[in-house]
Amino acid sequence: LRDLHMRRTAPYIAAYSLAAASAAAVPVPWVDIPVVLGIQSTMVYQLARLYGQPADAAELWKIAGPLAGSLLARFAVRELLKMVPLVGLAANAALAYAYTFGLGQACCWYYGQLRDGHLPAAADVKRV
Repeated sequence: LRDLHMRRTAPYIAAYSLAAASAAAVPVPWVDIPVVLGIQSTMVYQLARLYGQPADAAELWKIAGPLAGSLLARFAVRELLKMVPLVGLAANAALAYAYTFGLGQACCWYYGQLRDGHLPAAADVKRV
Protein backbone atom coordinates (compact mmCIF):
# COMPACT_ATOMS: atom_id res chain seq x y z
CA LEU A 1 0.00 0.00 0.00
CA ARG A 2 2.87 2.36 0.77
CA ASP A 3 4.41 1.77 -2.67
CA LEU A 4 1.05 2.43 -4.30
CA HIS A 5 0.81 5.83 -2.60
CA MET A 6 4.40 6.68 -3.49
CA ARG A 7 3.82 5.77 -7.15
CA ARG A 8 0.65 7.83 -7.16
CA THR A 9 2.26 10.87 -5.57
CA ALA A 10 5.60 10.80 -7.43
CA PRO A 11 4.33 12.65 -10.55
CA TYR A 12 2.80 15.38 -8.37
CA ILE A 13 5.99 15.84 -6.38
CA ALA A 14 8.09 15.99 -9.56
CA ALA A 15 5.73 18.49 -11.21
CA TYR A 16 5.61 20.80 -8.20
CA SER A 17 9.39 20.55 -7.82
CA LEU A 18 9.87 21.58 -11.45
CA ALA A 19 7.46 24.48 -10.98
CA ALA A 20 9.40 25.63 -7.90
CA ALA A 21 12.70 25.39 -9.80
CA SER A 22 11.25 27.44 -12.65
CA ALA A 23 9.98 30.09 -10.25
CA ALA A 24 13.33 30.21 -8.45
CA ALA A 25 15.16 30.86 -11.74
CA VAL A 26 13.90 34.46 -11.73
CA PRO A 27 17.08 36.59 -11.57
CA VAL A 28 15.69 39.17 -9.12
CA PRO A 29 16.50 38.25 -5.48
CA TRP A 30 13.64 37.75 -3.00
CA VAL A 31 10.87 38.01 -5.63
CA ASP A 32 10.46 34.26 -6.04
CA ILE A 33 10.01 33.41 -2.35
CA PRO A 34 6.21 33.93 -2.19
CA VAL A 35 5.78 32.03 -5.46
CA VAL A 36 7.89 29.07 -4.32
CA LEU A 37 6.09 29.03 -0.94
CA GLY A 38 2.76 29.05 -2.75
CA ILE A 39 3.83 26.15 -4.96
CA GLN A 40 5.05 24.18 -1.96
CA SER A 41 1.92 24.78 0.11
CA THR A 42 -0.28 23.80 -2.85
CA MET A 43 1.73 20.58 -3.16
CA VAL A 44 1.24 19.82 0.54
CA TYR A 45 -2.53 20.29 0.19
CA GLN A 46 -2.61 18.08 -2.92
CA LEU A 47 -0.61 15.33 -1.19
CA ALA A 48 -2.93 15.49 1.81
CA ARG A 49 -5.91 14.92 -0.47
CA LEU A 50 -4.17 12.01 -2.19
CA TYR A 51 -3.58 10.40 1.21
CA GLY A 52 -7.15 11.10 2.31
CA GLN A 53 -6.01 13.44 5.07
CA PRO A 54 -7.57 16.77 6.04
CA ALA A 55 -6.15 19.57 3.91
CA ASP A 56 -6.44 22.63 6.12
CA ALA A 57 -4.15 25.31 7.54
CA ALA A 58 -3.83 23.57 10.91
CA GLU A 59 -2.51 20.40 9.26
CA LEU A 60 -0.11 22.42 7.13
CA TRP A 61 1.36 24.03 10.25
CA LYS A 62 1.84 20.61 11.87
CA ILE A 63 4.29 19.86 9.09
CA ALA A 64 5.68 23.33 8.40
CA GLY A 65 6.04 24.41 12.03
CA PRO A 66 9.00 22.19 12.91
CA LEU A 67 10.64 22.97 9.57
CA ALA A 68 10.12 26.75 9.54
CA GLY A 69 13.53 27.77 10.85
CA SER A 70 15.50 25.59 8.48
CA LEU A 71 13.28 26.61 5.56
CA LEU A 72 13.90 30.30 6.22
CA ALA A 73 17.65 29.72 6.37
CA ARG A 74 17.52 27.77 3.11
CA PHE A 75 15.56 30.55 1.41
CA ALA A 76 18.16 33.09 2.54
CA VAL A 77 21.03 30.97 1.19
CA ARG A 78 19.19 30.45 -2.09
CA GLU A 79 18.60 34.15 -2.54
CA LEU A 80 22.22 35.02 -1.80
CA LEU A 81 23.26 32.62 -4.58
CA LYS A 82 21.48 34.87 -7.08
CA MET A 83 24.25 37.41 -6.58
CA VAL A 84 26.57 35.10 -8.54
CA PRO A 85 25.81 35.60 -12.25
CA LEU A 86 24.45 32.57 -14.18
CA VAL A 87 25.82 29.91 -11.83
CA GLY A 88 23.81 31.38 -8.97
CA LEU A 89 20.55 31.12 -10.91
CA ALA A 90 21.19 27.50 -11.82
CA ALA A 91 22.14 26.64 -8.24
CA ASN A 92 19.10 28.50 -6.93
CA ALA A 93 16.76 26.59 -9.24
CA ALA A 94 18.41 23.27 -8.34
CA LEU A 95 18.06 23.98 -4.62
CA ALA A 96 14.41 24.97 -5.00
CA TYR A 97 13.79 21.69 -6.83
CA ALA A 98 15.61 19.69 -4.15
CA TYR A 99 13.87 21.41 -1.22
CA THR A 100 10.45 21.01 -2.81
CA PHE A 101 11.12 17.37 -3.67
CA GLY A 102 12.33 16.71 -0.11
CA LEU A 103 9.27 18.44 1.33
CA GLY A 104 7.06 16.26 -0.85
CA GLN A 105 8.79 13.11 0.34
CA ALA A 106 8.54 14.24 3.98
CA CYS A 107 4.81 14.93 3.51
CA CYS A 108 4.31 11.46 2.07
CA TRP A 109 6.04 9.98 5.11
CA TYR A 110 3.98 12.16 7.47
CA TYR A 111 0.64 11.42 5.81
CA GLY A 112 1.55 7.74 5.59
CA GLN A 113 2.17 7.73 9.33
CA LEU A 114 -1.20 9.38 9.94
CA ARG A 115 -2.91 6.90 7.63
CA ASP A 116 -1.35 4.05 9.64
CA GLY A 117 -2.70 5.50 12.90
CA HIS A 118 0.51 7.12 14.19
CA LEU A 119 0.85 10.80 15.04
CA PRO A 120 4.50 11.75 14.45
CA ALA A 121 6.13 14.04 16.99
CA ALA A 122 7.55 17.38 15.88
CA ALA A 123 11.08 16.02 16.43
CA ASP A 124 10.35 13.11 14.07
CA VAL A 125 9.04 15.49 11.39
CA LYS A 126 12.15 17.63 11.73
CA ARG A 127 14.40 14.57 11.53
CA VAL A 128 12.75 13.35 8.32
